[in-house]
Amino acid sequence: MCSSPTHGSRQIIRGRPVQAVSLSLYPGDEYQSLAALTSSSTPIKRLTILILDNTTPSDLLPRIATHLPSLEALHIVALVAQYDPDTLRGSSTLLSAFPALRYLTFMASNATGSLEEEASIAACWARSCPTLRTIIMPQGKVWFPMNGRWICDTSDIGCTHGKNGKDGGSDGGAAETN
Repeated sequence: MCSSPTHGSRQIIRGRPVQAVSLSLYPGDEYQSLAALTSSSTPIKRLTILILDNTTPSDLLPRIATHLPSLEALHIVALVAQYDPDTLRGSSTLLSAFPALRYLTFMASNATGSLEEEASIAACWARSCPTLRTIIMPQGKVWFPMNGRWICDTSDIGCTHGKNGKDGGSDGGAAETN
């Protein structure tokens, strides 16, 4: 019989080749569920986390990197905490702890920020974590590198470039990767 959800997770994962996990972080969890993931017989490659408290990226990202340094895909959904563009930009240096990270999703309720701010954040994150290939920002916009720049996929989500929603030659949806 399992004495706690974390104990149960460790029992289920121990010795098995678990590579993808979704979990929820609750207030008071103290990241024990992340520690339980280290008992997999193979490195965890994909992690989706639903955050149900006010956890900040400066608390969360180092703890994830400590327990799961081989992540290729990290998807974070923050339901309570609010992350402004400065907080997201400030977390960029923390991403250097993920040498294999290719896909990063950071969704947050009540997200704020302009297209230009998101472009700047994407470029900052890519400088700290050069393995990144796709970034989904808090407002749901998808960013990817193209010709040395991070651009927003405008086909489905209504990103606008230039004036009046047309590509008027501005780089409103792009940022340099260098």
